[in-house]
Amino acid sequence: MLEPFTAGMAIVAETMLQSPHFLYRIEHGALEGGVIALDDHQLASRLSYLLWDTMPDAELFRAADAGELRSTNALAAQARRMLDDPRAEEKLLDFHRQLLDLHIYDDIRLDGFPATIGVTMREEAERFLSEVLFVERGGLNEVLTASYSFVDADLAALYGLSGSYGDALERAELDPTQRAGIFTQPGFMASHDGDAAPIHRGILINLKMLCTELPAPPVFDPLELVGDTRREQLDSITGEGTCGATCHAQFINPVGFAFETFDDAGRWRTEDNGFPVDATAQMVFQDGSRHRWDGPVELAAAMAGSQRVHECYVGNWIEYAFGRPLQIGDEGLRQGLARESREGLGVKEIIVRLVTSELFTQRRQERS
Repeated sequence: MLEPFTAGMAIVAETMLQSPHFLYRIEHGALEGGVIALDDHQLASRLSYLLWDTMPDAELFRAADAGELRSTNALAAQARRMLDDPRAEEKLLDFHRQLLDLHIYDDIRLDGFPATIGVTMREEAERFLSEVLFVERGGLNEVLTASYSFVDADLAALYGLSGSYGDALERAELDPTQRAGIFTQPGFMASHDGDAAPIHRGILINLKMLCTELPAPPVFDPLELVGDTRREQLDSITGEGTCGATCHAQFINPVGFAFETFDDAGRWRTEDNGFPVDATAQMVFQDGSRHRWDGPVELAAAMAGSQRVHECYVGNWIEYAFGRPLQIGDEGLRQGLARESREGLGVKEIIVRLVTSELFTQRRQERS
């Protein structure tokens, strides 16, 4: 048994660690019109934990003490200051790691390459994102369409680049007719490889970038694949006239087939099994807009120009920033920011718009 003093201290520590005031950021305030306007210190805490995952620094505390943060301009200025801090870079990368499933790159293995090639591919994606978001101060358009990346000797071989490359990642300009944005990097292809690669690639982009509402897959006995290329074989069991005619033929396959110009390691190819690659497709996004493409570069351009894609991306940011699912009341902010994103608004400025919105500076009344 513990000594009385030790036992008492243990109870105090256990009580503190289980207290809602320790586990959560408690936000009190006067209710007006169904919402509670957050005070300066509550705003400082929300902002700091969103951008830095820690408590406010001295400057943010000073601004809160001075009552400055209820000014939209002052709040925006603090957000921009904090976004220029390396701690914010890590937070923005964390968002994209989760959105794009970058963690699965670490498990990639390729014959003839080091066992760490998957880690290198993830680091490539992260360096690319950091360059786009923090150096170029770009937005989703650049994430989807920029024709450069960061390569070492191993990645340069996959890209088919000439020149001398070493062990460190360095920026390289890529063929803009073959490469556009993060989804044409080898890591995306190699992490979604195999006979069903187009399906896995199409599902990820539909779910994460198009916010397509895909039904659960049906239960069926394995079917015989027919055809010369991977596309023909998958079409034979998931295309028009099959059980996959709805979700596969209309949504998943058109996106996935755009990447048939790459092999499973992300190398460019024009033939599959000795036959010409067909990377053409068309699709009606769930906002009703129709798009056609021939290959991944045209798909990337279609996505960058789509209001649906930008609404999906902004919606993911709202959920991430506010720590809750999307709600009906978020729609105005989501659509407005998506239009600005489509017109070229950078991701850092999207976050500034989010944290200066009433959805961030106020708390809605909880309903029982």
